[in-house]
Amino acid sequence: MNNFHTHTYRCKHAKGDVLDYIKMARLKNVGELGFSDHTPLPDGWWQDVRMGMDELEGYVNAVLEGRKQNPNMRILLGLECDYSPDYVSFFQEIKQRYQMDYLIGSIHAFPYEGESVGCFQEGKVFDYKMLKAYAESFVKAMQTGIFTFMAHPDLFCLSLNGWNPEALSVSAYILEAAKALDMPLEINCSGIKKSMDMGKFEIAYPKREFWELAAGFGVKGIVSSDAHTPESLTQNMDAGFYLQKEYQIEPFVL
Repeated sequence: MNNFHTHTYRCKHAKGDVLDYIKMARLKNVGELGFSDHTPLPDGWWQDVRMGMDELEGYVNAVLEGRKQNPNMRILLGLECDYSPDYVSFFQEIKQRYQMDYLIGSIHAFPYEGESVGCFQEGKVFDYKMLKAYAESFVKAMQTGIFTFMAHPDLFCLSLNGWNPEALSVSAYILEAAKALDMPLEINCSGIKKSMDMGKFEIAYPKREFWELAAGFGVKGIVSSDAHTPESLTQNMDAGFYLQKEYQIEPFVL
């Protein structure tokens, strides 16, 4: 089992550092481990859920030191990047400067009618216009070509009032673009616990209906835990692999 979506304490909503995760990876027989903490941003947007610019160097050094101390384990250096067209050149710059192995693209919030709408706003139900705005941001992120894979494409399901034709439509739009761009999509298993924590009666993501639809488009998928603690390094990933196998989603190998 491998996991390439991992966060350290630097993002302010996770616990543990690089060596803590490596130790857990050995205990849980994780063969390959990728670190992908939330990218710092030059304008300080959403600073309470990401490292500061002054922490980036320390993050990189911590991963490189972990790699040095564990030469028999494949350890990759990456970042999870909240897409905005304003940040694309910045993402490219830091990837090159620090020789990142990969970047994960993600949409946690998206522009809508002059405001930023978040996917984690409890009680918020997306109408079709909001769903479409989310999907358009997601596709634009893929079109930049700078991301190795895209995180939790079905995150919008947190704000659905049940699967419906509008959700089907925007999912097809995302999946068609992913196939055309040969962009792998993540089966993100953290949504299982998050759905329970939010008191939902069914799993919001990974959304079974989304991945059933994905099978028909022939997209590639990568299973991740989106770990925010060393203890959750492989949490619920068995469910993600089961979903991938059930719908015959072609595995993406990083």
